[in-house]
Amino acid sequence: RKVGAIGKPGYQWEARIVDERGQDVAQGEIGELAVRGPGVMLCYYKNPEATAEILCDGWLFTGDMARMDEEGFIYLVDRKKDVVISGGENLYPVQIEDFLRRYDKIKDVAVIGLPDKRLGEIAAAIIEIKEGVACTEEEINAFCKELPRYKRPRRIIFDKVPPEPHRQDRKACSAGEVLPRAAGGGANDTLNIAGPSAPYLCVMWGLPGPTPRVTFCVDKKSPKNHTEGETLSMGFLPRDPLFRDD
Repeated sequence: RKVGAIGKPGYQWEARIVDERGQDVAQGEIGELAVRGPGVMLCYYKNPEATAEILCDGWLFTGDMARMDEEGFIYLVDRKKDVVISGGENLYPVQIEDFLRRYDKIKDVAVIGLPDKRLGEIAAAIIEIKEGVACTEEEINAFCKELPRYKRPRRIIFDKVPPEPHRQDRKACSAGEVLPRAAGGGANDTLNIAGPSAPYLCVMWGLPGPTPRVTFCVDKKSPKNHTEGETLSMGFLPRDPLFRDD
């Protein structure tokens, strides 16, 4: 009877939904899920800084954004680190993705945040269309009018979307950094991003091919679309679809 709920806290467990200051939010509002109970970890081994980030007075701050209804049932919304803050509003990519998947021409979609000079970030929807079907940006924008204006993606990008197990975090990666490989990669354990795009903030849509393609590239000093379809020279090439984090 509670479609979408993950349930209530079990025996000897407690759960709270809290804001950025660790204070309880109003019932039904979205915040971070914190839990306390006999199974909560004691610490990260020999890492007090990491421990302090997620544990406080026995409460484990999970990093999951959630809401709780009047009966205490909990509904997960998104991961905290994936939240897009646009013009002071919190946008939850999973909510926008779930809405867009209702459109019958869409095979899959991933929503990410892009830097924006005025709003801080904007939501961008990377959309994979079903095979043999034509779809335009105007169609997507018209469908999104059912959403509140602030939740509508401000950028539509038609591209292949990596399967869910191969997606990593949704934030952009910086050219010139050395990043961990996705799980299931080859013998090499780092990906060295280099080349002419070093001054830019780049989001890599790492599909298999001779050179992973940058879906979009943003000038760090002037946040705007710089080059679509730009390529980066790579230290080596990934074997699997992947999505890089910074």
